[in-house]
Amino acid sequence: MNFSDLFVNLDPAKRLPTGEAITSLAQAKTAGVAAIAYGQFINVAIDFAIVAFAVFLLVKGMNALRKQPAAAPAPPPEPPPQEKLLAEIRDPLKAR
Repeated sequence: MNFSDLFVNLDPAKRLPTGEAITSLAQAKTAGVAAIAYGQFINVAIDFAIVAFAVFLLVKGMNALRKQPAAAPAPPPEPPPQEKLLAEIRDPLKAR
């Protein structure tokens, strides 16, 4: 859709030289009527939203493709209870 022809006529009493009411932005410009052209702003806002969404998807996709850092290595498993018991016996004997 094209909203660029939407406007607010600030001087509705002014008419075209033929006596017709002003119905388009081009007619308002040629007649020299003061008008607020808000349709162009709507077009630009919609275009910006579309481009911003496309860039967002692009960045999100690039981040997903980036290699994930390697996970930290798992800590070594605890020694079995027999080794713990033997270590408890060994340590006091070394101290003697």
